[in-house]
Amino acid sequence: MRIGIDFDDTLTDWGVMLTSEAARRWDLDLAEVYRSGRTPADHVGEQWRRLILDLMETELSLALPVKPGAIEVTRSLAERHELVVLTARHEHECEFVAPWLREHDIPIDRVVFTNRAPKHTFASDLELGVHLDDTARVFDHFVDHTCASALLLGSVFDRHEEPLAHVRSVESWHLFADLVAELEQGVPPEVAAQHVEAAARAADGTREG
Repeated sequence: MRIGIDFDDTLTDWGVMLTSEAARRWDLDLAEVYRSGRTPADHVGEQWRRLILDLMETELSLALPVKPGAIEVTRSLAERHELVVLTARHEHECEFVAPWLREHDIPIDRVVFTNRAPKHTFASDLELGVHLDDTARVFDHFVDHTCASALLLGSVFDRHEEPLAHVRSVESWHLFADLVAELEQGVPPEVAAQHVEAAARAADGTREG
């Protein structure tokens, strides 16, 4: 199976990096900012946009931390599947993606950028079996798509987006691996997602106990 994986805040922990940089540059608590109903730009103006650009266009991109579980799971999946980074970044913003992957020894050789275009046409052209992303609206055009839709939850900045019915939410990289295993066995995506959700609930129960 060919698996598509988003880069920012899916492989990388974009939210953690933004939080630390906002605190370092402006002593700004982003969680508190969002709780207040305001945006970082309300506090620092155009400097916020500069930070976003720095994270994509400069060597600061290489300092992006890895999402928990991403290294272990990608290495395991790469033993049986082809992994492709499918990112909405522009071409010039991808300069540091491949070096970042090499730095963390993540076995993904192919990086496809969409220049902010919708991802569903790229997923179709790439013949992806499943795509993992942190943004629910990415999958709005994946309805009746042969590519299964997997939404990674747990971002520092939860957008509180309500995914469409065909989108399968996973709370961790390891649960995404479980979903892939189900799909690999030919289990329909909706059934596979039910199994993964049940596993997540069971894990929550174990932690609470």
